[in-house]
Amino acid sequence: MSVGGIFPDVVGLSYRCGSNEGITTDSFTYQYEPGTNVTFSIGDLVLGESRGKPHTTVSDLVPVDTATFDPKVINRARFLFSLSAGQGFEAPITIDNHVRYVVGKYASQINLDSSDTSDLDGVLSSICSELGIAPKTVSHTRNHLRRAASGLKVLRDLPIPTRNNGGGGGWQ
Repeated sequence: MSVGGIFPDVVGLSYRCGSNEGITTDSFTYQYEPGTNVTFSIGDLVLGESRGKPHTTVSDLVPVDTATFDPKVINRARFLFSLSAGQGFEAPITIDNHVRYVVGKYASQINLDSSDTSDLDGVLSSICSELGIAPKTVSHTRNHLRRAASGLKVLRDLPIPTRNNGGGGGWQ
């Protein structure tokens, strides 16, 4: 018996769980069989797998006891977040056929399990350049992961004016 789960803010992410296979919908849903692992991917690039559950995030795509800021989590999150046209989550990540094609061209160069988060820099730059979007930085990704772990969802980071950047004098 299949039930529905949500992978928030991601449309078009491929999944496979037992006899269920498809892509996350416009409302971010996918189907899973309780007690069974769900594999999430973009074309041939497997992002990871998680036990099927009502709410799944990129942090669930690594083994259960993996720390929030482990490079495996950061690499997966940075890769996925970089596919968003926005700076934050003001719009969902949409994985369409063009994104799948571009990711597929570079899939053999992507090591999401690398212990060095900068290993994604070159390939992510190439992918995002072809898609006409800017890759997310490691610090941007860490901020979103930290907020998510605290139960916060920031749609977009905005600069806040401070009085002379803290140095006294006029507003900046």
